[in-house]
Amino acid sequence: MLENSFLKALSETGISTKDKIIPDGKLHRFQVEGDKAGSKNGWYILFSGEISAGAFGCWKRDIKQNWCEKSNRSLTKAEKIKLSQKIEEAKKLDEIERANINKQAKSKAQSIWSNSSSYADNHPYLIKKRVKNYGLKVSNNRLVIPLLDAQGEIHSLQFIDVSGNKRFLSGGKKKGAYFAIGSHTDIICIAEGYATAASIHESTGAYTAISFDSGNMKSVAKTLREKFPNSKIILCADNDSHGVGEDKAKKAAKAVNGYLATINKSAEITDFNDLYNSEGPESVKTIINKAHKPMVHKKETKEKNSLNFEVAEPWEEPVNGVELFDELVTIFKTYLILSDYQAEVLALWALFSYCINANNIAPKLLIYSPEKRCGKTTLIDVLIGLVCKPLPASNISPAAVYRTIEAVNPTLIIDEADTFLKADSEMTGIINSGHRKSAAYVIRLMGDNHEPKQFSTWAATIIGMIGKPADTIVDRSILIQMRRKKPDEMVERFVIHKTEKYFEILRRKIVRWIYDHFDAFSEAEPKTPKELNDRATDNWRPLFAIADCIGSECSDLARKASLALAYKDDEDEGSAGEMLLTDIRLILEERNQSQISTSDLLYYLVEIEERPWMEWNRGKPLSARQLSNKLKPFGISPTNITDSFGKRRKGYNQLDFAEAFERYIPDSPSSNLSVQPYRNNDKPYPAINTACTDNVRQEILSVQPYTSSDKKEIEDWAEQTLKSFGE
Repeated sequence: MLENSFLKALSETGISTKDKIIPDGKLHRFQVEGDKAGSKNGWYILFSGEISAGAFGCWKRDIKQNWCEKSNRSLTKAEKIKLSQKIEEAKKLDEIERANINKQAKSKAQSIWSNSSSYADNHPYLIKKRVKNYGLKVSNNRLVIPLLDAQGEIHSLQFIDVSGNKRFLSGGKKKGAYFAIGSHTDIICIAEGYATAASIHESTGAYTAISFDSGNMKSVAKTLREKFPNSKIILCADNDSHGVGEDKAKKAAKAVNGYLATINKSAEITDFNDLYNSEGPESVKTIINKAHKPMVHKKETKEKNSLNFEVAEPWEEPVNGVELFDELVTIFKTYLILSDYQAEVLALWALFSYCINANNIAPKLLIYSPEKRCGKTTLIDVLIGLVCKPLPASNISPAAVYRTIEAVNPTLIIDEADTFLKADSEMTGIINSGHRKSAAYVIRLMGDNHEPKQFSTWAATIIGMIGKPADTIVDRSILIQMRRKKPDEMVERFVIHKTEKYFEILRRKIVRWIYDHFDAFSEAEPKTPKELNDRATDNWRPLFAIADCIGSECSDLARKASLALAYKDDEDEGSAGEMLLTDIRLILEERNQSQISTSDLLYYLVEIEERPWMEWNRGKPLSARQLSNKLKPFGISPTNITDSFGKRRKGYNQLDFAEAFERYIPDSPSSNLSVQPYRNNDKPYPAINTACTDNVRQEILSVQPYTSSDKKEIEDWAEQTLKSFGE
């Protein structure tokens, strides 16, 4: 039964309830077992139907969790989209309903307040807490405290009975509403409860606001910061057993550039009212005077700069890594046609952009396509909405790259790179330098005195282009090859303004999750597949570390993705020199020859399909001189050999390749390409622009049937092509 499954999930997180679960898609509050009678700290929203799902949590215990009857992994793409739409629709309906309820509660609150008694000085709660009455009223023997907005308008009420039990007016708006004690001063203190706030005011004389609970502290702080932009705001944290009070106060202080005041950990003293009654007002005043700005982690700092972007503020609650990862993957699959594993790798790289400083290697994200209209620009638009401090730059100079990175350390997004990158060796060198943290610098001479200055090139970088850049950039990148959509393939159209709010929430969740796991990334030593070469291992290690923190399923998936997508010499060709060595090894192995003439080698090379040798020489086949020049850096040079007819020719010995094969292509397979002698029923020999010498001639003549005139024609053709290759 749906309700039982949902209750079981609640129980597993420690927030059991006896309340009846109602799967109507609306927000419900409930009493958590063990909490005070009448309290409703737990909450849930549950949808029933074809896909039953929801969310639940507890404000007191700082718990928040999504739930789905089906495993999130087992949901199809269509089901995930449908579920997201259902949740969004429910949120909109809930907002409308909540606004109506708030409006009714507001009217009721104003009525109760106007009809309440002003004689509250001797209320038992105030006597027990030893604090004065600062504008409170009494109704039915309960203290009444108004919740006001910045303009002083009442939106709701809090009631406190003689035993100290508290409750709010049902349906009233609380977020951002507060009640203040005293006249405005240069110092504003914010505390959770009335007794605590009154104790602080009586000890310091400061203008003190009541947020009513820790979860409302940040909203109240922002409201007061907007109203009093030049005041010093001090967040006064409760010392509760869960640590939630201090955590919320700290986040509120960071949000408004404020200060934090905390009391020493003690089982007896849980707030400033306890301290006031135990040690006196001077102790309270001393702690308030010692309030300090909480240490802000670099990744948490919300900052604006001249380049028009800001770092997201961390999400308030801890974030489930699996759910966050699944959300990111779903986004990429919703808007893009992708190959296996690409969505998962994009999700991992987006997370990496937030924790680059936890790593020593920064792999680029290279997004390329064979032609336009393959989804490259859409993918970049989606990434701009998700990565850390995105800075798009479709046209940027080399100097602007390192100066921008030095100034703001963004995620640099270089689109349309095919229009300038291939011809710009300086830009290529700067991009390459940012791969390893220890070497991520360039030196430039500055000023009239030409003083040398070091600039950082350490940044997460996305490159988008048609075709590929230099091999050195490819070698330092995670590759995502985009494909044009088939007529029968359908994805949603990505509209930026429709996703802004959702993406903002995701960015905040990413920041929180990264913040909570940053130390784990820094210390990680993830295991890597032995099939990856050294450079690919470096590139994928940061993503493995992130995947390992998410969970075992993601960890396994990341390794499989690396083997499927990693840039490997035998699949993505590598440099032209390594490609040439791979093909020569194949030719020598298939022919089992200890030596081969230059002309024969050229012939076999240009016959390999999907290789560039046929058009290497400006549309013409690779020449003997070009072959020699390509092999020379590997210590291989042509020598005199004797062919099967006893003629002396230029060629190569197989042993001369042995060391180069071992060093540069040790694991290169010899089965993915094949070289076959030319056979064509219409024409018994190759076209005239293909090289051929004695060994090749013998292969052609071995193909039957041939007439004597064929043989003579072939021999004449072979001699002619032999001369064209300079032998």
